[in-house]
Amino acid sequence: FIAGISANKFEVVNQFYKLRLFDYGINFYSVLIAFILCDFIFYFFHWVEHKFPFLWSLHQVHHSSLDISYATSLRIPWILFFVTPFYYAPLMFLGFHPLIIIFCKKMILTYQFLIHKPVRKKDSFWGKYFITYQSHSAHHLADPKFHNKNFGGILSIWDHMFGTYIECDETVAPDYGVRGA
Repeated sequence: FIAGISANKFEVVNQFYKLRLFDYGINFYSVLIAFILCDFIFYFFHWVEHKFPFLWSLHQVHHSSLDISYATSLRIPWILFFVTPFYYAPLMFLGFHPLIIIFCKKMILTYQFLIHKPVRKKDSFWGKYFITYQSHSAHHLADPKFHNKNFGGILSIWDHMFGTYIECDETVAPDYGVRGA
């Protein structure tokens, strides 16, 4: 059943590619550019999920866990399984091959899975460039000052560019979950 849904989803996505404006092929540069664009799309739609009440009502399931763990990363609403291919459709219209988009999206989701660990200390040097355990742990804090920050998938450049980056504050109690929801 799941394989059938995945195959149908791929076919829908492939229709966008058939209407492409350009053809970048599959090479190192097209993968690199697609990765950067996919990461931006992840950032943007993660931000949107926090800002619009209906989408937040779906996404808050992910934030409602009272701790942060690998299991928390799996708390994703099932409806997003059907919706997210449309987030990436513009990249296929632009000529990025669907397999590249799927590869980049899987890289981002795997990275997101791996950073769902409770690490409460200041970010390292890498935090200037990448979402880290620390910055994502801050994102899951119940305090809106933190959970409405650090939306990036892998790269933290988007958070720095759009003012949504916040450093992990070691003095704040690790109070995870959603308050007032």
